[in-house]
Amino acid sequence: MKIFPFFASIAILVTALFSSELRFTPEEEAYLQKKKVIKMCIDPHWMPFESFDADGRYIGMTSDYFKGFEKELGIPIKVVKTKSWTESIEAAKSRKCDIYSLAMETPERKEYMNFTTPYLNIPLVLATRMNIAFMDDMRYLKREKIGIVKGYAFNELIRKKYPNIDVVDVKNVNDGLQKVANGELFGFIGTIASIGYALQRDFVGELKIAGKFPERWELGIGVRNDAPLLYTIFEKLVREIPPLEKQKILNKYISVRYEKGHDYQLLIKVLVVVFIVALFGLYHYRKLSKINAELHVLKDALQEQANHDPMTNLYNRRYFYTIANDILNLAHREQKSVSIIMLDIDYFKKINDMYGHAVGDIVIKRLASIMLKNTRKSDVVARIGGEEFAILLPNTNTEGAKKIASKIRELVNDEKIEVDGVISFNFTVSLGVATATQEDEQIDSVLNRADKALYKAKEAGRNKVSVFES
Repeated sequence: MKIFPFFASIAILVTALFSSELRFTPEEEAYLQKKKVIKMCIDPHWMPFESFDADGRYIGMTSDYFKGFEKELGIPIKVVKTKSWTESIEAAKSRKCDIYSLAMETPERKEYMNFTTPYLNIPLVLATRMNIAFMDDMRYLKREKIGIVKGYAFNELIRKKYPNIDVVDVKNVNDGLQKVANGELFGFIGTIASIGYALQRDFVGELKIAGKFPERWELGIGVRNDAPLLYTIFEKLVREIPPLEKQKILNKYISVRYEKGHDYQLLIKVLVVVFIVALFGLYHYRKLSKINAELHVLKDALQEQANHDPMTNLYNRRYFYTIANDILNLAHREQKSVSIIMLDIDYFKKINDMYGHAVGDIVIKRLASIMLKNTRKSDVVARIGGEEFAILLPNTNTEGAKKIASKIRELVNDEKIEVDGVISFNFTVSLGVATATQEDEQIDSVLNRADKALYKAKEAGRNKVSVFES
């Protein structure tokens, strides 16, 4: 039976993917001849990236890449069969496999693996039940149970960056999503490709993608660190992959799924007709998908610009008021403290008059950097005026806010600004602290008290921290 032209084109795609001239050094060639076979570990439950099918065959995006790699290498790549990603990690540590097909670099893995340049860069998302509202900032999840596959690089990274999340280890993507569907977990974190694949296949109408992380999963090939020549060989292979071909493989596994059917002539004829119709529909669908994707990227970029001050990249006044009122309402419900620090730069007009507005801009940026480095991820730092700033501190009482304000004041006081490499000067800030009460229905009342405390600090001689006292 003849192969359909579409599936023949897939074979051509894999061949063309590695058609560029690739040159190995004599030492690398000799290593490959002596090596004879490369053993590879994969994640056996990570479609559409990789898996084993019902017959035990290696399938998924990485399988297409490694067919081409194998052809260039001239020696076979043998997939070591494991039952889980955790088992694959242990196999790599004990040198039962030479490479990971697809993995993210972490400090722990660097102890036994080197990692090539990433060849897949995939957004990280949160899947939840259908009744959960979309979340644009994961820092406001409050001790919700969130599943991540045990052994995944982002398991450790998410725990460190988002201490407000209660991370729960799960066996694989489907195990995590099933626990969300059953109500055992609030959500599951994974790549948009693996979660999207599983949702379309097993959880239609039950689960959805309800949030996107700023982090992305940058995945390359892990190579045992006692084989430097093997690392340089795979680094060359990865660097030779054209970006367009990466997108084609991604599209193939996300947009097109092929399942083997029974070999009946009538069924084949029906499938041919359906396939031709589907091709036309797919062509238009992809055109629309591309336009929608571009619009979505543009929307995200515009939203990002609308929420941030362009000079400092801090949040702007409009976004501060929006998020501050939400946090205040949440604090009232949970009976937790919320404090605000108001600050501005002392004698800022004199700085502009004496050194020029360009130096004044440097002062503002330097202050923004100090505030960001000395506040938590959950805090909201905003520029609300020319030289005026506000810091919203969830779960922080007056004493805690005063300590943060004092630290910022001391660091600013020690900061030196250089002009043309010759003149240097210090600048100072005055800060006012206020804490919300149950009577505060809007953030304005808390800001007003912090502002009064700020002016009290200025009246006391500037470069001081003042706490509002009723």
